[in-house]
Amino acid sequence: MSEYKDYIKDFPCRILKLYKKYLSSVTSDRLEVTFLLSLTASGIAVPFYRLRKDNSYPDPFENRNEFEKAAEKFDNLQLKRFRKSELWDPIFENWRYGKCGSGSICPDSWEELSSVFTVKCVIKHLRNSLAHGVILTKENEEKEIKEIQLFTGKKKTGLSVLLVTPDSLGIFLRKWVEWLQTLNVSI
Repeated sequence: MSEYKDYIKDFPCRILKLYKKYLSSVTSDRLEVTFLLSLTASGIAVPFYRLRKDNSYPDPFENRNEFEKAAEKFDNLQLKRFRKSELWDPIFENWRYGKCGSGSICPDSWEELSSVFTVKCVIKHLRNSLAHGVILTKENEEKEIKEIQLFTGKKKTGLSVLLVTPDSLGIFLRKWVEWLQTLNVSI
């Protein structure tokens, strides 16, 4: 029996297959946002961890060194403005990012939120928020989740927030996996 090794391309692709296959059944049970968040957490975290520069927690598998061209392409992607990147889709127009004044999660305390940010900001923010479970949701009158509020940072030193809709986060997951498929990673 061989070891499964393709956590940069194939693993996120499998996550996307799960998303597509089971979305309708979880939607009928009103679990689509929970399902989406759980899949997005691992679909972003695993390839991000394997390709990132930050070595404060070194990758014991050294995928970044093994796949230098993929890591370089990932570095270049992260430097781009989100709107100008290969990950962009017009549905992301409603995404907003900013600082929470005085570390409060109350929307009235947030500084002006912006729609201008880098890919690195998006990926790192999603990874950290989902990995640490710093998530709130906003419902409409029908009790449907219409906004996901993803926080990073610490209350004492300052929080940042990224606001997304469930539909747009699902599209981001698809775009992210599609982009990962363009990497030259042969295991």
